[in-house]
Parts: sequence; C-alpha cells; structure tokens
Amino acid sequence: MLPPSTQLLVDLFEATPHVMIFVKDQHGHYLAVNDMFVRRMQRQRQSDVVGYCADDFFPPDLAIAYRAQDQSLLRTGLPVRNQLEIITDAHGRREWFLTTRLLHHDKGFDPVIVAVSTQAHIAVRGHDPGAGLQAAIDLAGRDRQGRLRVIDLARAAQLTTDQLERAMRNVLGVSPKQYLMRTRLDRAAMLLATTDLTISDVAAKCGYYDQSQLTKYFKAAMGLTPRQYRATVRNEQPPSQ
Repeated sequence: MLPPSTQLLVDLFEATPHVMIFVKDQHGHYLAVNDMFVRRMQRQRQSDVVGYCADDFFPPDLAIAYRAQDQSLLRTGLPVRNQLEIITDAHGRREWFLTTRLLHHDKGFDPVIVAVSTQAHIAVRGHDPGAGLQAAIDLAGRDRQGRLRVIDLARAAQLTTDQLERAMRNVLGVSPKQYLMRTRLDRAAMLLATTDLTISDVAAKCGYYDQSQLTKYFKAAMGLTPRQYRATVRNEQPPSQ
C-alpha cells in the first residue's frame, strides 16, 4: 500500500503522455508505475511491472546505475533533480530523459523512492542553437579520461561557447562545465559500483588530480565518500569515514 500523497501523485500522472512515474521500495521493487512507464517497458498492464526490479527490464549497465542511485538516495536522503540519463525500452532503444528522484516519507509508512522522468527533446539538426547539443552530449559520454573541456563540447556542437551555454541551460538546466563535472562523477560512481579498482585509480581514470579531489567532489554531490558509496551499493557495512 502506498502512502496517500504518493498515490495521489501516481493517479495524477496515470495517463499523462511523455511523463514517466515510478515508485520503488527500499529493496528496488516497483510499487507503482503509470501507463507511460508500462508502455516504455513494452508491457500490457501495470501488474506486469509492479513487484519487479530494474534488473528485469534494463540492460545490466543501466540496471547497476539505477540501483546505485537508489542506494545513494536511501543512504543520504539527498534528492537528484533533472539528471540527464538514458532509459531504454524493451527493444533496447536508448533515449535521453530528465529524471528527478527523491525519498518520500509519510507518517505510518516506510520510506519510498519516487521518480519522475520526462523525455529530453534534444534537437539533432536544423538551425536552432540546440541542434548541436546531442553531439556535445555524445562526446561527453564517450570521455573516458575526464579531460574534455567546454571548448571541446562547443566544437563538437559547432557552436560558440556562449551558444552552447545557453542551449545546455535551456534544455538541461545546467552549464556545460556543470554537465562535464556530473558526467565524471557518474563515471566514477559506475566504476566504484562495478569494479575493484582502487579509489586512486578511479580518480585517475575520471580526470581528477588525486583521490582527495575525487572524494571532495563526490561527497559534495552524492553525500557519501567514494568508500561509503562503494560499500552502500554493494550492501556492505559502510565505513564511518
């Protein structure tokens, strides 16, 4: 049974197009979804999704990322707002969505994870300054060393840095510099969750000067140190420091 305020949100967006709503318990099971989410998963009914986990619908790399996000949210309570992320459908098609995810408490009920995702309409052609944004985003996603600069994204988008700044803020709500920082943090989180690399090695692979710089930015964004994050997503006892 969902908290009344959460049920109201799900009912409100029950059949709203272009908006996906889901509610999860603390173990990652879907408690409620709207029709858009069901269609995205290529299922027929909400009962085909409720009770299952992200692992049952998404490729392993995305399922791990979603699980890590959930565990970080449960651990810290810090909401994530308008995060650009990839969501696939049952056929494996990947599209960009802006997702806001928060932990909701209602008296007498266990905390639940509530998320709202809307499709990010990023132009890929034409004369709109946002038309090159997809190329910039794709380049940032391919950066494996954390060495890209804003000027590199602007060149990929065939825009000036000022045009890129306006386009990215209009579509994603962040500056190119902020987006690059978030991309590096997301890659660090993925490496922490899926590999046994030392934290120093993770820092080096993601473009940080050293482990202490990674720890500083990671804790500011995630609410956890890299060590705590790794322990949390692996369901181990997190270190106190």
